[in-house]
Amino acid sequence: MGSSALVFALLVSVADAGRLLEKQKVGPGGYMKQALESVDHAAWAANAGAQVAGKAAVTKAGEDMEKQVRFASKAAKDGGAGLVQGANKMKQAEQNVKEVEHRIGQGIINVEKDVINIEKNGINMVKKGAQLQADKVLQDLHKVSKYTFNDFVRDYNRPYQQGSEEWKKHEAIFNQKHDQMLAHNSGAPQRAWVQGINKFMDHSPEMLQGRLGWKGQKVQAGSSFLEFDTEEPDKELPELFEWGQKLGSTRDFHRDQGSCGSCWAVAAAQVLEDHIQLKHNVSVKLSDQALVSCTPNLMECGGTGGCQGATVELAFDYVKNKGIPAYVNMPYTSGGGSDGPCDSRAAATHVKIGDYVTLPENKGKPLMQALYQHGPVAISVDASNWFMYSGGIFAGCDRDAVINHAVVAEGFGKEKSGLDGNDHQYFLIKNSWGADWGEAGYIKLENTAMAKDNHCGIDHKPEEGLGCKGGPSQVEVCGMCGMFYDSAFPMDGALVSKEQGGTFVEGQDPILLEAPKGNPMKKKKGIQWSAYQLPVGLAR
Repeated sequence: MGSSALVFALLVSVADAGRLLEKQKVGPGGYMKQALESVDHAAWAANAGAQVAGKAAVTKAGEDMEKQVRFASKAAKDGGAGLVQGANKMKQAEQNVKEVEHRIGQGIINVEKDVINIEKNGINMVKKGAQLQADKVLQDLHKVSKYTFNDFVRDYNRPYQQGSEEWKKHEAIFNQKHDQMLAHNSGAPQRAWVQGINKFMDHSPEMLQGRLGWKGQKVQAGSSFLEFDTEEPDKELPELFEWGQKLGSTRDFHRDQGSCGSCWAVAAAQVLEDHIQLKHNVSVKLSDQALVSCTPNLMECGGTGGCQGATVELAFDYVKNKGIPAYVNMPYTSGGGSDGPCDSRAAATHVKIGDYVTLPENKGKPLMQALYQHGPVAISVDASNWFMYSGGIFAGCDRDAVINHAVVAEGFGKEKSGLDGNDHQYFLIKNSWGADWGEAGYIKLENTAMAKDNHCGIDHKPEEGLGCKGGPSQVEVCGMCGMFYDSAFPMDGALVSKEQGGTFVEGQDPILLEAPKGNPMKKKKGIQWSAYQLPVGLAR
């Protein structure tokens, strides 16, 4: 029986004695004796309980002490074992650290080896690419050497009758260009670009002239780049930058200006489309025909405007003041050389601009900055030697150049040529001669922005591209093919909604409007375009 049980029994006995004493209130008779016996029993129980409890307490204390001793002994033993084990773990940890350090060192060595291998593989890939490009030139050279005028007439569906004067005339032109091509490509290892068979092989110089069309003195009606440049500092330029995929489906809008000198209008429309895509994420083809038919050229700079030539700045100025319709409402019809009517279709405004920026004359760095910070830029060039270009980085212009064509710069970069084996910096240029020309409608033009003299020369025939009334007799032009002479891009391009008097509807492609009746906007020489009033219902 434990001490707790004995104490409980003692308490029960005392309680019983108390209850019996309480019963004596009934009388001094039969319960007195029983009460005294209960008190005696309680006293005995209390004494016995105290003895047992004392012994139990002593026993319990002894047991507890023994347990504490055993626990302390075990703890001491475990502590000693723990110290030994801890020492062993420290040694193991030191070994692990050394192993990790070794592995890191080995990893660095392996990474260095991988980098070296990657560099070697990259060099091998460049060499392989260069060899493939060189092999392709040799293959093309072999094919071109056997290519005849009969093959050309068949492949390009020419209507010439064999033996006719027309046949003989174009055959002679073809043979001359064929010989020129063979001579050029046979020297390709010393050049970074090649010529190829294309639709211009039978074109006379007069026919090719119609594929140009940049005419007119530089127009400075827009905001100046110097003013613009002070507000926004230059950013560090990467080695390679092309707008490419950011232009979305807009980049697929390839145009062929045909026999109309409308390159200035095509370049302006393409740049406007690009900037609308970049700013609003909306891909819309705009009407270059509206620019050809309606843009005034009152000073008759190198012609009377339209297919006879104008400038990108004049086109931007027109869009700033009048707007430009979607292509679907005024598609291109001037490929045959006619300006076409300026009618009410031109007033179906889809896009307008707030202003445009002209870049500093004959400087390459601002052009690169504008391309990188803002988007594609319309530039002017001498494209006289571009017609037979097939691929590579073009550097076929002399320092002296006649500015006669407008195109779109979309980016810049650097690459090793597979032809001459040298590194070349270039601008990526979109032309207006169709996707079947050059590198899918593009040409890579040598970038001379970092050259000491910037490839500068003189345009000795400004009357062919700059001849305004009272214009200069000659001008300085810089960059490959004079590409730094005149450059511009639009600012604050906006889609004009129906509520604003335009045709743009969010989430919808432009819709063909009702065909116009008559030619209420037909262009006439000397008309005061600033006083022109739009038809009722299309005012804005």
